[in-house]
Amino acid sequence: MLFRRNADKGRLTRAQHRAYVFIILCSIVLMYLGLGRGMRFFLVPSASMEPTLLTRDYIITLKDRQYRRGDIVVLTDPKDKEAYLVKRIVGVAGDTVEIDPGGALLINGKYASEPYIKEPMEFHFPPMKIGPGEVFVMGDNRNDSEDSVTWKEAVPVKKIIGRVRLIYNPLGRIGPVRSFPLTNLAGE
Repeated sequence: MLFRRNADKGRLTRAQHRAYVFIILCSIVLMYLGLGRGMRFFLVPSASMEPTLLTRDYIITLKDRQYRRGDIVVLTDPKDKEAYLVKRIVGVAGDTVEIDPGGALLINGKYASEPYIKEPMEFHFPPMKIGPGEVFVMGDNRNDSEDSVTWKEAVPVKKIIGRVRLIYNPLGRIGPVRSFPLTNLAGE
Protein backbone atom coordinates (compact mmCIF):
# COMPACT_ATOMS: atom_id res chain seq x y z
CA MET A 1 0.00 0.00 0.00
CA LEU A 2 1.32 3.42 -0.95
CA PHE A 3 -0.07 5.24 2.09
CA ARG A 4 -1.49 4.13 5.42
CA ARG A 5 -4.72 5.56 6.62
CA ASN A 6 -4.80 7.58 9.78
CA ALA A 7 -5.59 4.89 12.39
CA ASP A 8 -7.65 7.28 14.48
CA LYS A 9 -10.10 8.42 11.85
CA GLY A 10 -9.74 6.06 8.90
CA ARG A 11 -8.97 9.03 6.64
CA LEU A 12 -5.92 10.19 4.75
CA THR A 13 -3.61 12.66 6.43
CA ARG A 14 -3.12 16.09 4.91
CA ALA A 15 0.32 15.07 3.53
CA GLN A 16 -1.16 11.94 1.95
CA HIS A 17 -3.96 13.95 0.38
CA ARG A 18 -1.44 16.40 -1.12
CA ALA A 19 0.64 13.52 -2.46
CA TYR A 20 -2.39 12.01 -4.22
CA VAL A 21 -3.34 15.39 -5.71
CA PHE A 22 0.26 15.86 -6.90
CA ILE A 23 0.29 12.41 -8.55
CA ILE A 24 -3.04 13.05 -10.27
CA LEU A 25 -1.95 16.48 -11.55
CA CYS A 26 1.35 15.08 -12.87
CA SER A 27 -0.56 12.28 -14.62
CA ILE A 28 -2.91 14.79 -16.28
CA VAL A 29 0.01 16.95 -17.46
CA LEU A 30 1.87 13.91 -18.86
CA MET A 31 -1.27 12.67 -20.63
CA TYR A 32 -1.80 16.11 -22.18
CA LEU A 33 1.83 16.32 -23.35
CA GLY A 34 1.89 12.75 -24.63
CA LEU A 35 -1.52 12.53 -26.25
CA GLY A 36 -2.45 16.15 -26.93
CA ARG A 37 0.94 17.58 -27.89
CA GLY A 38 2.68 14.48 -29.28
CA MET A 39 5.58 14.50 -26.80
CA ARG A 40 8.38 12.21 -28.02
CA PHE A 41 11.83 11.32 -26.76
CA PHE A 42 14.93 11.04 -28.97
CA LEU A 43 18.67 10.48 -28.81
CA VAL A 44 20.85 12.80 -30.94
CA PRO A 45 22.80 10.34 -33.12
CA SER A 46 25.42 12.55 -34.76
CA ALA A 47 27.45 15.75 -34.56
CA SER A 48 25.39 17.52 -37.27
CA MET A 49 23.78 19.91 -34.75
CA GLU A 50 26.93 20.86 -32.81
CA PRO A 51 27.45 23.10 -30.92
CA THR A 52 23.71 23.43 -30.04
CA LEU A 53 23.06 19.71 -29.55
CA LEU A 54 25.81 17.18 -28.91
CA THR A 55 26.05 13.54 -29.89
CA ARG A 56 24.28 11.42 -27.23
CA ASP A 57 22.09 14.27 -25.94
CA TYR A 58 18.62 13.01 -25.06
CA ILE A 59 15.89 15.41 -26.16
CA ILE A 60 12.13 15.91 -25.87
CA THR A 61 10.00 17.22 -28.74
CA LEU A 62 6.46 18.60 -28.82
CA LYS A 63 4.28 18.94 -31.89
CA ASP A 64 3.53 22.55 -32.90
CA ARG A 65 0.77 23.95 -35.10
CA GLN A 66 3.25 26.05 -37.03
CA TYR A 67 7.03 25.97 -37.46
CA ARG A 68 9.21 29.03 -38.02
CA ARG A 69 12.71 29.80 -39.16
CA GLY A 70 15.14 29.10 -36.35
CA ASP A 71 13.15 26.22 -34.82
CA ILE A 72 15.10 23.03 -34.13
CA VAL A 73 12.97 20.05 -35.16
CA VAL A 74 13.05 16.28 -35.38
CA LEU A 75 11.84 14.96 -38.71
CA THR A 76 11.57 11.68 -40.55
CA ASP A 77 14.67 11.14 -42.68
CA PRO A 78 13.62 11.72 -46.32
CA LYS A 79 16.06 9.00 -47.43
CA ASP A 80 15.23 6.38 -44.75
CA LYS A 81 11.61 6.19 -43.50
CA GLU A 82 12.74 4.27 -40.39
CA ALA A 83 15.20 6.96 -39.22
CA TYR A 84 14.88 10.42 -37.68
CA LEU A 85 17.01 13.54 -38.03
CA VAL A 86 17.34 16.67 -35.94
CA LYS A 87 17.86 19.93 -37.89
CA ARG A 88 17.21 23.67 -37.78
CA ILE A 89 14.62 25.28 -40.06
CA VAL A 90 16.29 28.06 -42.10
CA GLY A 91 13.60 28.57 -44.73
CA VAL A 92 9.80 28.32 -44.81
CA ALA A 93 7.21 28.39 -47.59
CA GLY A 94 7.73 31.38 -49.88
CA ASP A 95 11.39 31.96 -48.86
CA THR A 96 14.31 31.78 -51.26
CA VAL A 97 17.31 30.22 -49.54
CA GLU A 98 20.88 30.52 -50.82
CA ILE A 99 24.45 30.01 -49.57
CA ASP A 100 26.65 32.63 -51.26
CA PRO A 101 30.20 31.80 -52.46
CA GLY A 102 31.58 33.28 -49.21
CA GLY A 103 29.58 30.77 -47.15
CA ALA A 104 26.87 33.11 -45.82
CA LEU A 105 23.20 32.19 -45.59
CA LEU A 106 20.92 34.45 -47.63
CA ILE A 107 17.17 34.46 -47.06
CA ASN A 108 15.23 36.21 -49.81
CA GLY A 109 18.49 37.66 -51.13
CA LYS A 110 19.57 39.22 -47.82
CA TYR A 111 22.23 38.10 -45.31
CA ALA A 112 20.97 36.24 -42.21
CA SER A 113 23.13 36.17 -39.08
CA GLU A 114 23.58 32.72 -37.54
CA PRO A 115 25.60 32.95 -34.31
CA TYR A 116 24.78 29.33 -33.42
CA ILE A 117 26.67 27.60 -36.26
CA LYS A 118 29.85 25.69 -35.50
CA GLU A 119 31.94 27.27 -38.27
CA PRO A 120 31.48 29.19 -41.53
CA MET A 121 30.15 27.18 -44.44
CA GLU A 122 32.71 26.01 -46.98
CA PHE A 123 30.30 25.57 -49.87
CA HIS A 124 27.93 27.41 -52.20
CA PHE A 125 24.25 26.59 -52.76
CA PRO A 126 22.26 28.28 -55.54
CA PRO A 127 18.97 30.07 -54.76
CA MET A 128 16.09 27.72 -54.07
CA LYS A 129 12.45 28.79 -53.63
CA ILE A 130 10.66 26.92 -50.84
CA GLY A 131 7.24 25.65 -51.89
CA PRO A 132 3.96 25.62 -49.96
CA GLY A 133 3.93 23.14 -47.07
CA GLU A 134 7.73 22.78 -47.10
CA VAL A 135 10.71 23.84 -44.99
CA PHE A 136 14.44 24.05 -45.73
CA VAL A 137 16.49 22.44 -42.94
CA MET A 138 20.19 22.47 -42.09
CA GLY A 139 22.39 21.20 -39.27
CA ASP A 140 24.25 23.77 -37.14
CA ASN A 141 27.48 21.94 -38.00
CA ARG A 142 26.97 22.97 -41.63
CA ASN A 143 30.13 21.39 -43.05
CA ASP A 144 29.28 17.99 -41.53
CA SER A 145 25.52 17.66 -41.98
CA GLU A 146 23.23 15.76 -44.30
CA ASP A 147 20.33 18.14 -44.87
CA SER A 148 18.35 20.08 -47.49
CA VAL A 149 21.61 21.26 -49.07
CA THR A 150 22.90 17.73 -49.71
CA TRP A 151 19.44 16.46 -50.71
CA LYS A 152 18.91 19.53 -52.92
CA GLU A 153 15.31 19.68 -51.79
CA ALA A 154 13.06 21.08 -49.10
CA VAL A 155 11.21 18.81 -46.69
CA PRO A 156 7.41 18.56 -46.36
CA VAL A 157 6.19 19.99 -43.03
CA LYS A 158 4.20 16.76 -42.51
CA LYS A 159 7.53 14.95 -41.99
CA ILE A 160 8.24 17.01 -38.85
CA ILE A 161 7.68 15.01 -35.66
CA GLY A 162 8.01 18.01 -33.35
CA ARG A 163 10.08 20.95 -32.15
CA VAL A 164 12.93 20.21 -29.75
CA ARG A 165 12.04 21.69 -26.34
CA LEU A 166 14.37 20.15 -23.79
CA ILE A 167 17.63 18.27 -23.25
CA TYR A 168 16.96 15.84 -20.39
CA ASN A 169 20.22 13.88 -20.37
CA PRO A 170 23.18 14.02 -19.68
CA LEU A 171 22.52 15.65 -16.32
CA GLY A 172 25.10 18.42 -16.88
CA ARG A 173 23.22 19.59 -20.00
CA ILE A 174 19.63 19.48 -18.75
CA GLY A 175 17.69 22.52 -19.86
CA PRO A 176 15.42 24.09 -22.46
CA VAL A 177 16.38 24.28 -26.13
CA ARG A 178 15.29 27.66 -27.42
CA SER A 179 14.59 28.59 -31.02
CA PHE A 180 16.64 31.38 -32.54
CA PRO A 181 14.54 34.08 -34.26
CA LEU A 182 16.20 33.73 -37.66
CA THR A 183 15.64 36.79 -39.86
CA ASN A 184 17.57 38.44 -42.65
CA LEU A 185 18.94 42.01 -42.61
CA ALA A 186 15.63 43.27 -43.95
CA GLY A 187 13.91 41.85 -40.85
CA GLU A 188 12.00 39.24 -42.81
